[in-house]
Amino acid sequence: MKVLQVIGGISPRYGGSKALLGMCRELRKLGVDTDIAATNTDGEGVLDVPLGSAVEVDGAVVYHFSSPALSKYAFSPSLSRWVAGRIKNYDLLHFHGIFLHGFASTIPKARRLRVPYIVRPMGQLAKWSMRQGRLRKLTYLWLLGRRFLNGAAAIHYTADAEREEAEHFGIRAPGVIIPLGLEEDDSNLPRPAAFREQHPQIDRRKIVLFMSRLHPVKGLELVIEALKSLSGGRDDFVLVIAGEGSRAYEEKLRHMVQSSGLSNRVIFAGFVDGETKRALLSDADIFVLPSHQENFGMAIVEAMAAGLPVIVSDQVNIHHEIRDAGAGLVSRLDSAELVPAMKRLLDDDSLRRQMGELARNLVEERFRWPHIAPRLIELYQSTLTSRCDVRTS
Repeated sequence: MKVLQVIGGISPRYGGSKALLGMCRELRKLGVDTDIAATNTDGEGVLDVPLGSAVEVDGAVVYHFSSPALSKYAFSPSLSRWVAGRIKNYDLLHFHGIFLHGFASTIPKARRLRVPYIVRPMGQLAKWSMRQGRLRKLTYLWLLGRRFLNGAAAIHYTADAEREEAEHFGIRAPGVIIPLGLEEDDSNLPRPAAFREQHPQIDRRKIVLFMSRLHPVKGLELVIEALKSLSGGRDDFVLVIAGEGSRAYEEKLRHMVQSSGLSNRVIFAGFVDGETKRALLSDADIFVLPSHQENFGMAIVEAMAAGLPVIVSDQVNIHHEIRDAGAGLVSRLDSAELVPAMKRLLDDDSLRRQMGELARNLVEERFRWPHIAPRLIELYQSTLTSRCDVRTS
């Protein structure tokens, strides 16, 4: 079986996109010959990689292409031409994202050649996402997108809530819920205190960790507002903000911290990856991500794998799993609700340890690629079997 994965980009800055590398590594272990086609977009820059040729990226085979304009939509004529010219070389296409140039430009040829395709919407049909450029997105959906989606062999959702929101827009293709996952070595963290040693101002204080892309959708402003309310009369914790975003938004956040008198208890760590990220996860005590909309939340799963209790909003699509497993606390999109949640975990060492252990168990049971990849292979095989049945009937 030979499968092509098509995605906007696989930079480490994109959590759900980075997860695709782990997916492909596990699929290859299980005998699926799978490649990735992606642009070289890397935040506001580009990856330093050769274009148009196979590159091994952490055990996955990736073909990178330039995005000369509209990188938000992964506009890349070279990617589209490459995919269109090689569709016949693959048994199946798996698209990740729907408002992408590579999706809209290559599906018509896949349909003509009767090569089946699966689509992972990546939360792009969620209410919050659809409000951003709503008219443009709705026009595309009604003219082309919905027809392309309903022509898919299956829609790959990562949570029940994602499927419910997609069906609101008339998506009727068969839906399958398969979450994203982590690999085993993601839990092998360095010794505690490595991150604290790099930031001695933390001292013995607890670390509340926010780790994600810095964007209004992630709810960081709510965390800062809650921090201001919580900090009065206590100095036993700091907030570490790990991530990066647009310069304008980062400046807005820094000004918000400074004007709130929180400069001595907030650390902007920037984008973290590799050993720095692992050290931060090892030293943190609580993870918080009150997103206005979160399709899955790889950073949340990474935090739980590290044994951190998490505080998430009820707009995170896996919040039901977190609440049911006792792996953390769920809040509405309200800084006033974040305050008691943060206070409860900061004040109760035993509760933090208990929830952290339950969080780790949840990841081991539900969010590991060795458990998830066989379900993807079953989806691929059933798709190819259905295609054969249609052709021979």
